[in-house]
Amino acid sequence: MNKPPYTTRRHHNWDLIAAMIFFIACCLVVSVVLPYRHYNAPPGHAAAEQLAASRPPPIILVTTPQQKSAALAAYQEGVQALRAAHYPAALAAFKKALEKFPAFAEAYIGLGETNHHLGDDQAAALNAQHGLDELTAHQITFAPDLDPKAAEAWAHRVLGTALLQRAERELDQHDDLLGKMEANRARFHCQQAFALNLGDTLAEGCTKTAASLARRS
Repeated sequence: MNKPPYTTRRHHNWDLIAAMIFFIACCLVVSVVLPYRHYNAPPGHAAAEQLAASRPPPIILVTTPQQKSAALAAYQEGVQALRAAHYPAALAAFKKALEKFPAFAEAYIGLGETNHHLGDDQAAALNAQHGLDELTAHQITFAPDLDPKAAEAWAHRVLGTALLQRAERELDQHDDLLGKMEANRARFHCQQAFALNLGDTLAEGCTKTAASLARRS
């Protein structure tokens, strides 16, 4: 008579142990791999690189000729309002120009000068610096009445004047160290403006005042 297949309780125990070991191993693998699938995977890690490769490319904003034309028209309105000392109107026009064409360096500079006349020298410095950065990056101007050299001189003058006002305010508050630092920065930008445009009396006056403040502090 044939014997049944050889089975014992001990054999079943080993099968159970093997199954448990396999289950634990799977859990360990999952716990190690999953964290690197998260968006916070360290830069340069293979998982992070795979994640970056799977993301869609960034959307590039394209400015149409119609938008650029509208931006230029708004910029010219801003310049006219600035010359007429209609500063709120100039502010609105320059902002409109930047909404239409965000890389409009001259509009940033005009906005910075308007900020200065409205007493916001922090915004004036930031916008003038942004305009200067745009000019440096692209080496072109958009307004037909300005070449890159003239636009750069304008940006340096606005930035220097804003920093000069900040230096005077700090010195009035007896913060000598900060006042001297701002005065030296103002002198640098005003000198740059004057070097690019030797007929700029505002830049010349700004340079002299900033130098005097730096010595005073």
